[in-house]
Amino acid sequence: MSKIMEDPMKTLEMFPNLQKLSLSWDAFVGTEMRCTSSGFRQLRSLHLSMLTNLEKWWIDDGAMPNLLDLEISNCSKLEMIPNGLRSITTLKQLKILSMPGEFEGRSKW
Repeated sequence: MSKIMEDPMKTLEMFPNLQKLSLSWDAFVGTEMRCTSSGFRQLRSLHLSMLTNLEKWWIDDGAMPNLLDLEISNCSKLEMIPNGLRSITTLKQLKILSMPGEFEGRSKW
């Protein structure tokens, strides 16, 4: 396990041909992540699982313009789905699994 403290998205979004990304089992142990407007241009699938310290996640408008599949599971401290997700019109599948009841109640949009 890598247990990265700094936001990994800053580096990962620089890979222009990245199409699938899975962060799990506390690969990232920080509390905040941001996907910037210029990042992840080719990303199709993103899975976040067992990131037990993640509390906040921001998606800037224009980020991940080709995202089709997003799965969030077992991120027990994540407060809500990022508002920026609304601007991703390509999203076909959103899975929210094993999240606290408070999160699932706030994830309606």
